[in-house]
Amino acid sequence: MKADTWEVRRNRILRRAGYKCEECGAKDGQPHPVTRLPVALTVIHLQDTKDDQDENLKALCQSCRAQHTARMRRKRELAAGQMELGAEE
Repeated sequence: MKADTWEVRRNRILRRAGYKCEECGAKDGQPHPVTRLPVALTVIHLQDTKDDQDENLKALCQSCRAQHTARMRRKRELAAGQMELGAEE
């Protein structure tokens, strides 16, 4: 069986989400309920991997994606800091 292309996966995730942000419910192409800017949904990886299984993908608006990215960055920085601490012992 041929592997799905990213576009096929992305469209499947957007359909699953009902073309709404899976965090805040903002509708694709409509004004965001908080920022009032037009929503452009993106599909992101939940875990910090390139696992393209549907369970690891989520549709998010720009605002929720920025928050997710910041959380993942903090998580990586904390993990890197702990690795450095372990190297000093």
